[in-house]
Amino acid sequence: MSEKKFNFKIILKAGVIGVLLLLMLIPLSFVKGVVKERSNYKNDAFKTISGSWGKDQLIAAPFLNVPYSYIYQEKDKDGKVKDVKRYGIYKISPSKLEADVNIIPQIRYIGIFKLPVYTAEVTLKGAFGKMDDTEGRTVDLSKTQMTIEVADLKGVAKLPEGSFNNRKLDFAPYTGSNAVLFSSALGNDEDYKDIAVLTKTEDSMRGHYKEYGSYGNRPGNQLKAIGSAVNYSNTSSDFEVKFALRGSNTINFVPAAKENKFIVKSSWKDPLFFNSFLPDSKTISSDGFSAEWNISYLASGIAQMFESLDITPSIFGVKLSMPVDNYRNGLRSVKYGILFLSLTFLACFVFEIAGKMPIHPFQYVLVGLAMAVFYLLLVSISEFIPFGWSYMIASAAVVLMVGAYARYGVIKKQGTKYFWIPAGIIAVLYMYLYVLLQLQDLSLLLGSLGLFLGLGAVMYTTRNINWYE
Repeated sequence: MSEKKFNFKIILKAGVIGVLLLLMLIPLSFVKGVVKERSNYKNDAFKTISGSWGKDQLIAAPFLNVPYSYIYQEKDKDGKVKDVKRYGIYKISPSKLEADVNIIPQIRYIGIFKLPVYTAEVTLKGAFGKMDDTEGRTVDLSKTQMTIEVADLKGVAKLPEGSFNNRKLDFAPYTGSNAVLFSSALGNDEDYKDIAVLTKTEDSMRGHYKEYGSYGNRPGNQLKAIGSAVNYSNTSSDFEVKFALRGSNTINFVPAAKENKFIVKSSWKDPLFFNSFLPDSKTISSDGFSAEWNISYLASGIAQMFESLDITPSIFGVKLSMPVDNYRNGLRSVKYGILFLSLTFLACFVFEIAGKMPIHPFQYVLVGLAMAVFYLLLVSISEFIPFGWSYMIASAAVVLMVGAYARYGVIKKQGTKYFWIPAGIIAVLYMYLYVLLQLQDLSLLLGSLGLFLGLGAVMYTTRNINWYE
């Protein structure tokens, strides 16, 4: 009779622990909500800073905008064919482009949140060649303008200065008809994946340009152009332009020329190179970084003359990478919360059965809440000091608290020699979690090995238990 009663108690206790484990999802969800809320505050602060200073920038190197016209036949409402004069813009890419970019970084704060911003000193040198065949269309070279297109005109700290065929350029915001450059992801700093498309926006050209590719007018994401009249006569023409551009976090480039050379340097110590092209050579040291790209039009896919063109595959850039994102790591650690609570409760249950030291369900709840509070401590402390130190402080605080509670509240009647076991188990779990957070690419392998070893430890600990006695 006693054997059945004992077995029933074990089954009942295991069921109660399972219910408690499910209830622990409630505080974990609250903690996850708090971490997401703080992350949203950070994103709002970033938007405020970038909105005032300059957003993520994208520089589309100089293009010549050459107006053209042609006669287009269409039927009127009576079915009669009539000649209609249409207008458009040819966009001419440079035959050669050398870009020298010096990024001067600084940190801007809103409250406790900080964002790297920069002022990029940009020098563009190169040449334009002759136009391709215009297919019978009449071009008006006297109205040619050279444009430099950027993501955010607010970031133009210094109006461009330069020369074209040894004549001074006079830049101003470009408002003319133009094949517009826009990005469907500009302003979204979540993934830093800029997508850009060259497209025609004049309503009068809507029907004509649909057949050439993408068409659309997206003012919210449209790149802004700075233009200057130039003396282009359909011959080889040299140019040089210098300007300063302010932006936040990332700077992107479009290798629009037939031959492109980009040299980017900065005193920032942690650059991240991303998107379509990685640098041919780079140097990163405690003094900053320097990187160089050499890209041909065969790789970029950008033609020398076009009307509409998708340049998405051609964008590349540099991100001023910050130290470890505490909110992202905080969310990742919370995702492991239920797993770690399960392992902790399992260890306590095995400890209770093997050592015959009863642990009250309320004591399980207190241990679970302590482990949930760990994530709050981790995120809140990491807002002020590096994530590694925050993790050490938060985990040490919880381990000491659980160890003290085990010593004076759980097993005090059985003596003090076992009080370190619950604290030791939690300490090992926290060290294991830290390794998982640092080695993201190996997290699946390490997670599988951890579960395997944990199961093996339980089997080894309970090997001598007779579950029928």
